[in-house]
Amino acid sequence: MEVLLILLATLQATSSLSSDREVSGLEGGSVSVPCHYDLKYRDHVKYWCRGKSWELCEAVKRTDDPKRDEDKVSISDDQTRGVFTVTMRRLEKTDKGWYWCAIKLIGNQTDEHAYIYLKVAQGTSSLAVASYTITGLEGGSVSVLCHYDECCWDHVKYWCTGKEWDSCKTVKRSDSPQNAADKTSITDNKTQGVFSVTMRRLEKGDAGWYWCAIEREGLDDRISLFLTVADTSGVGFVVFCSVLADASSLSTERAFTGLVGGSVSVPCHYDMKYRDHVKYWCKGYQWTYCDILKQTDSPYRDSDKISISDDRTGGVFIVTMRRLDKEDTDWYWCAIKLGGTKEADQHFYLYLTVTEGKTLF
Repeated sequence: MEVLLILLATLQATSSLSSDREVSGLEGGSVSVPCHYDLKYRDHVKYWCRGKSWELCEAVKRTDDPKRDEDKVSISDDQTRGVFTVTMRRLEKTDKGWYWCAIKLIGNQTDEHAYIYLKVAQGTSSLAVASYTITGLEGGSVSVLCHYDECCWDHVKYWCTGKEWDSCKTVKRSDSPQNAADKTSITDNKTQGVFSVTMRRLEKGDAGWYWCAIEREGLDDRISLFLTVADTSGVGFVVFCSVLADASSLSTERAFTGLVGGSVSVPCHYDMKYRDHVKYWCKGYQWTYCDILKQTDSPYRDSDKISISDDRTGGVFIVTMRRLDKEDTDWYWCAIKLGGTKEADQHFYLYLTVTEGKTLF
């Protein structure tokens, strides 16, 4: 009877609010739960509730709560797509149990709610991403950096698409042939413990849920994230004025965040006509006066704070900065040498913010 009551309470709101019925995470790791809702609720407060019975569940986090980087539970609300995502970090065995995606309604109405059961398995979480939401432009490309620990160097990595893990479709695997003409490619940097997924020639239809995943015995490690594909008509002039002349030649995201003592990787996408050119990383508010910190033709040492790896097949070079400190917060530039003066080189700016907190590994 108790199970029946739970199902009846949920079925009333099936079309208004839904999610996976079961999600799994590993001790010490994190899990993200997408809660899909009808757009008529876009301006309502959403929340995450814990308890086997809806009537007795306790609210854990709300969208109108203050947000702090160190929070164990966080909520992000994509009001355009109609989905709010609950992320639980630093999972413990005691976190397993019943939870509810919920939406606050006005007056005496019963709040919308949909139940989920969270399983927490023994083991070490081996996957992490910097952000659970990514954005690309139509016709352009986007890269996702999926960080993993030393347990998975020799494991197959893959990229999967679909709202639910159980029915997601594998798009690309690290053991598949990688061709420059492919829409999607995977580059696995075992030295840095990160595999990069690059999607090119983006279309509106590419928007949706994706998963970084690693094949493991028993239960594959995975992390879900949401891709938004925007058109250029809504892009601010000031932000993009420096690249509109040749937007496809060099690009990356405009903002990155890292933690003190940790590391951050920046994928710089370039046109294949520059595959044999020297790439470099420059620091400074103004392009004309920025200081070159590292080039692809510089000697590489494991102890370096900054390194560059160039994937000429995928058309992306990745800059990794380690042992981050507060002073690293600044403007940086992905750049490509064209010959002649520095002013003529291809360049694309971004801003790095370094905050206090605990590193993922």
